[in-house]
Amino acid sequence: MSYDVTNLLVESFKEKVSEESARDIGKILQFANEIFIRKWIKDFCEIDNEKVENDEFGNEPSWDINMYPSSKRSRIVRVQAKFRGGKSKNGMPTLHMENTRRVSKKNLGDASSSGHVAYSKDEFDVVVFTIPREDIFTTEHWEVLAIPSYELIDPKYPNYLCRRVSSALYKKYKGKAKEVLTSL
Repeated sequence: MSYDVTNLLVESFKEKVSEESARDIGKILQFANEIFIRKWIKDFCEIDNEKVENDEFGNEPSWDINMYPSSKRSRIVRVQAKFRGGKSKNGMPTLHMENTRRVSKKNLGDASSSGHVAYSKDEFDVVVFTIPREDIFTTEHWEVLAIPSYELIDPKYPNYLCRRVSSALYKKYKGKAKEVLTSL
């Protein structure tokens, strides 16, 4: 017996959308979202880019992009791409930053005080959220939000980033993704 994997992916995605399972939708779309973000940066921001191999810290290639790879302006920008479709009670997008890394020696203490692991303040340069609107099945209705990582430093734990993006920070950067990304 054999099944077409592409069809299984589409079927699983549609099933999770019908269940309104924001967490599982994000997991299914994460790798597609990384490609979407690279294409969006190229087409909307007019920044040629390419993913890079693991850096000296072992970061995965899908998180880092080389901006302007064929010019003297070439530089590595560490991009954390997140697909977030949940909404809070007031209708604002729920933009959480927690991840479910293994709680190892590196991640003990303040980094994992909530049971999840907070990102260190120096893991990436910018987080780019994809927030679906109206029709999740087409990127035409996806909002892109870029926030520099320095804006997310947790005042209680200054070596880590906040676990959620505040509505004030969301409002500050809403509609400014191109401006943020071209300034890096």
